[in-house]
Amino acid sequence: MKTTTIFMKEFDGRRKYSKAVKYQKDGVDKFAYYPVQFRKGVELANKTKIIIKDRWEGAYEGKNGVVFYEFVNDFETVTDLPAGFEEVTDEDIPFC
Repeated sequence: MKTTTIFMKEFDGRRKYSKAVKYQKDGVDKFAYYPVQFRKGVELANKTKIIIKDRWEGAYEGKNGVVFYEFVNDFETVTDLPAGFEEVTDEDIPFC
């Protein structure tokens, strides 16, 4: 199964999610960001890695043309930490 990194930003108090799509232009790797939506109540941190189990694609007419997006119905969160380790946040570190 492929791991996908989900990026999160807040706009007007709402969380917006996206994933990066890699492409090449003039022999240089570039990235575009593709909107991702989840079921109501799902909240993910920025740069969360997931395995998508069920999804569908959709589109809507936006201000600048058609916007394509991915709706994730079912996923599994992936942790990259070795056994016996815990994730540390900035709040856990006294000098950050």
